[in-house]
Amino acid sequence: MIKILIVEDELIIAEDVRGMLCKMGYEVLGVAMDYHQAIHLLKSTTPDLILLDVNLNGSLDGIDLAHEISNTYKIPFIYTTSYADTPTLERAKATHPMNYLVKPFKQEQLLTTIEMALHQLAALENTSI
Repeated sequence: MIKILIVEDELIIAEDVRGMLCKMGYEVLGVAMDYHQAIHLLKSTTPDLILLDVNLNGSLDGIDLAHEISNTYKIPFIYTTSYADTPTLERAKATHPMNYLVKPFKQEQLLTTIEMALHQLAALENTSI
């Protein structure tokens, strides 16, 4: 079963996404509301994929967290955010996400985005063997 970590600072959205993921057959390892909670969870769990909001409570945002995830944990992530402005997109692209899903999204969009990311990961693993 694919294990996913949700990083989202709005509890209602986080629970909605958790429900969607569970219905789709994914295992949700947890929900982090900010950068520090996410790092704490990453020290004790190993998700296959992270759904990462750009705007998080606190001084460090999701893009800051993405840099840490890439450098330290090497776990693929998908941004889930309301922000689609050019400066945010440019900052996000520099972190090499698997995808960028703009809120609000439907369950089908989430499923498609995750499945495409997993397909890309599998293809990368097969070429590096």
